[in-house]
Amino acid sequence: MTTPTNTGQRPALGGREAPSRGEGRALPGAAGRGSSLRTGCRIIVSVVLISVMAPISAWADTMRCSLVEYGRVTIEGKVDGEVLLDEHMAEVIIVDLESGKVSHPLLGNEFFENRELLDSGSDVSSFKVLGYSPVILGTDTARNTTYLEIRTWEEGPLKPFIVVEDGFVGTGVCK
Repeated sequence: MTTPTNTGQRPALGGREAPSRGEGRALPGAAGRGSSLRTGCRIIVSVVLISVMAPISAWADTMRCSLVEYGRVTIEGKVDGEVLLDEHMAEVIIVDLESGKVSHPLLGNEFFENRELLDSGSDVSSFKVLGYSPVILGTDTARNTTYLEIRTWEEGPLKPFIVVEDGFVGTGVCK
């Protein structure tokens, strides 16, 4: 009986030579397992990429705006500089450019339930949205209204805006 010598081959296991990578018998029911594992990995990678990229793309359609000036229009047609931004007006206004939804305690959908997107904005036109409340109780047609316009066509990261709300005028910038 001769003993096998080491010829640079894989060592024998239990009297048999170990299969090299990719060789060997497949387990019953495991046909194409490598293919399904690769498919599963691709699905997982795709889900991770989508979950990472979705907020980025959602961010691209959202602007964060800050009021710089806000005041009541006087009988002379001037903006009353004595009206200061209160704590609510100093909050960031979040605007969804695709839907026209505005989030802000006094200028947003929280108060002006109805929104009509007039222009979603582009490199040649401003974003424009009209917001209005339901008809005020005890009246036939009276509503509270707001109009927001963002100059999305302006060069650079800052986009000036104007908001008109029931006799008040505000200006500021969006990013």
